Amino acid sequence: MEEEKPRKILKLFPLYTLIPTVACLLTQEIIYFGSKLADGRFHYDFTLAFDRAVPVIGFFAVFYILSFPYWFFTLTAGGNTGKKNYYRFITCLFFQYAVCLTIFLVLPTTIVQPELDTTKFGEWLIGVIYSFDTPTNLFPSIHVLMSWLCFCMVRGRKDVRPWLQISSCVMAVLVLLSTQFIKQHYIVDAIAGVFLAELFWFLTGRFPVLVRPFERFFEMLNGKAARLGRKSTVDNREQAVGDCAQAPRTAGDGEGEKENDH
Repeated sequence: MEEEKPRKILKLFPLYTLIPTVACLLTQEIIYFGSKLADGRFHYDFTLAFDRAVPVIGFFAVFYILSFPYWFFTLTAGGNTGKKNYYRFITCLFFQYAVCLTIFLVLPTTIVQPELDTTKFGEWLIGVIYSFDTPTNLFPSIHVLMSWLCFCMVRGRKDVRPWLQISSCVMAVLVLLSTQFIKQHYIVDAIAGVFLAELFWFLTGRFPVLVRPFERFFEMLNGKAARLGRKSTVDNREQAVGDCAQAPRTAGDGEGEKENDH
């Protein structure tokens, strides 16, 4: 039973997704800190009448936070949809990073955050989000873009159960709504996020050549990692055999030999 657990985990989270997942998460951090180069410059405010009319609903802060494990789960378990589909998703993410960083630097944006009643749990949670997610780098919304791409990856696939597709769609919509109800993005940020996700997904499907460089690159890294892993396993086994061969005999073994001599 103990041996079956690792197999089930590897089946749910294919090993080949590890390196792309780490690469995407690191790149996202680079985008976040790289966009800080725009700090100190004039930031545009795209607030519309619609944005001013949207109320603060603290409960939606939960879905904003849940987007992070949702992305991680899709980055790892998404490998079960097949390598071609998975690398298409990864390619979209890297195109997203490049476009978003460019926009963040060329067209920095900000938003006026509302005053919160922190005696209410929902608004207190919004305040926690405000403390680590500054009101900059808003257009387009990476929260919406990534969540919508996660839905695109499973949408309409016969190898993905319908309830998983529906769940992914619901989660993507809830994340979109959360960006509005916690006042962390304008409506135009959310629209741009959905538009870019659909655009990248369409282009990578229409032109598979865009995906191949990313697929080859990560397959090369996975191949090297696998070879290093096998070499390490062989070396450990040889070391273990050598240690056993060089192990000193016990006192019991010596007495046994003496008795045999008599």
